[in-house]
Amino acid sequence: MKIAVESLKGYLLEEAAAYLIKNTGFDLLVEEEQDPSSLRNTGTGLHVRGLGVEHQADVLGQLQWMPAFTYPVRLFLEAEFRSGKTSIKTIRSAVATISDLNQRYMTTADSNTPLKRCTYNYAVFSASGFSRSAVEMALAHQISLVDLSSGSFRALLSEIASAAEDIHRFASGSSEGEGSSSEHRYVFIQSLRKYLRHEFGTWTGEKRPEPLSLLEEEDPVQNRLKQMSDVIRKEYGEVFAAVPNAPFLLILKAENAEDFRNYASAYPTHRVKIRSVRSGNEGKLWEITPEKVENYHLSVLMPEQLHDLIMNSGSSVKPSWNSQKPLLSCLTVYRHTPEKDEIIRLEYNPDEIEGPLL
Repeated sequence: MKIAVESLKGYLLEEAAAYLIKNTGFDLLVEEEQDPSSLRNTGTGLHVRGLGVEHQADVLGQLQWMPAFTYPVRLFLEAEFRSGKTSIKTIRSAVATISDLNQRYMTTADSNTPLKRCTYNYAVFSASGFSRSAVEMALAHQISLVDLSSGSFRALLSEIASAAEDIHRFASGSSEGEGSSSEHRYVFIQSLRKYLRHEFGTWTGEKRPEPLSLLEEEDPVQNRLKQMSDVIRKEYGEVFAAVPNAPFLLILKAENAEDFRNYASAYPTHRVKIRSVRSGNEGKLWEITPEKVENYHLSVLMPEQLHDLIMNSGSSVKPSWNSQKPLLSCLTVYRHTPEKDEIIRLEYNPDEIEGPLL
């Protein structure tokens, strides 16, 4: 089967990333029936209707809670697992996609009823960071960039790379791998995605995903996918999505997720201290702990330009003239579970972020 290992790694990383942000309240859209006015099933997967053209939506989620003053929020998720940094080409494509989708607004043909309208956003995950031009364009167009090249996600990337190599070898050596048509390849990829969504618990369709249609029940590809998902679920039971004082998504990795959940349950709003160190990948790594006692430890890697933007985008509401309260910035963590929704505010003073910058 003509499918590159690098492409396989990207597909697997996209499904893992959808699992990582599941607890933010984003549910995947996987079937046309979930929104017939906007979605369409095709031979290459799910497509979304834009103003000009349809756009392939390999990984598309919708926020299950409704923010004030906006339409329902949908998020395109794309992941690249390459040796080089993600380039501006990927960001240009993302900008074109959401621009076309966010301009689609019309009435139905048989009535004056407006179509359901959503706000589309885009997040790009990269295993090796982003080029400077990619970061600059993403910041200009509010494309969220998630850099997974820090040590916190080394186990995730290693397992995905190993699984992609194994799956490529298994598929190429089996009779199912002999087909080279585009249709055969697309069906194989969609089968992989559906199986992983079942394993990760991200499948939201009414119908249970069918077994891998191109593979035997005991095929080594299916077994390897299950092994990969088991490793990732064990190592990354939960990460936390945060929004700074800027329209971008940050993925926080906790040393111990339960420690953070317990502290945040007791203190939903609390001060934190941040240590910023320069990463070897030309980014900034934030290490976050509570201000008073280090009950938990969070880390996040971001491009240097995004770091500088966050540092310069504190609250625009100034304290009153006689207030002794410092001007604070905030990371807002959104957490969704079947039992409840939580908003956790991590407040910090940008002037007190510690170094040194190594």
